[in-house]
Amino acid sequence: MGQPRLLLVTVDDVWADTVNRFFTPRGYRLMWARTATAALGEGTRVRPNAVLVEREMPDLAGADLCRSIRGASGIDATTPIIMTTVSELDADQRLELLRAGAWDVVRSPADPDEMVTRVETYLAAKRAAERARDEGLVDPATGLYNNHGLARRSEEAVAEAFRRHAALACLAVAPELGGEGAPGEPETDTLALDVAQALHGVRRSDVTGRQASVEFVIVAPRTDVLGAVGLARRLASSVRPMHLRVGYDAVPNVREIPTSPPVLIHSALEALRRIPPGSGHTSIQPFRPFEHRRPDLV
Repeated sequence: MGQPRLLLVTVDDVWADTVNRFFTPRGYRLMWARTATAALGEGTRVRPNAVLVEREMPDLAGADLCRSIRGASGIDATTPIIMTTVSELDADQRLELLRAGAWDVVRSPADPDEMVTRVETYLAAKRAAERARDEGLVDPATGLYNNHGLARRSEEAVAEAFRRHAALACLAVAPELGGEGAPGEPETDTLALDVAQALHGVRRSDVTGRQASVEFVIVAPRTDVLGAVGLARRLASSVRPMHLRVGYDAVPNVREIPTSPPVLIHSALEALRRIPPGSGHTSIQPFRPFEHRRPDLV
């Protein structure tokens, strides 16, 4: 996790100074937002590891404030949000905040040492959740395989193709971002999730994973060059009016032309990255010519 980033959302100068004096010497990088609007911007920009937020903000308050922060693109489900409040809350009010995404609700003024302990306890839980996610097989944002899951399932697909003397293809897919899109931008993330949704509709036998922020991979058993092109076209038609860039490689018989998941995936990604961005239409690019490939598909 490196240096933990703490986003403080408060209009109280005294409390901000107290948080700074207690957290900064412990290695925290403190970002201070005086309004909810500024907090949402900071959340997207710096991706804080934890958020300490005052319930009674002037421009947005209470559960609405908590939901907005929880929904910011730089804050995921593992980011602890601790809400402070000067008011005495009843059980229903506290429950509303917890349901809105707060991990904890603390009466203000809070004891600084206790607050440090709470934040560090929640960050330990966040690190454990991130380790579990990284060691798992599925990308939580899309429900597709992550790199670890993709590697494992692709090994199985290659082994099965070898046993059956079968064809095997790999497609690398990315949305056409245009001139302004960049990974991490909200619009780009939305496009990537739209592509991921379409990928859930591919064949159950295919191994589909998220390779990078806006790059996806399909390892397709029993699929030759013609099948790879057909799959790319079907996928492109399913996400209209969005345009895609698709790179692919295919082996007609894995026993006769041995390959491995890293080689196949690398080839498809290499073909994808050869496609110039900003073309304004769907582009499908092969990695290498095979003797059996029809000329009109090259």
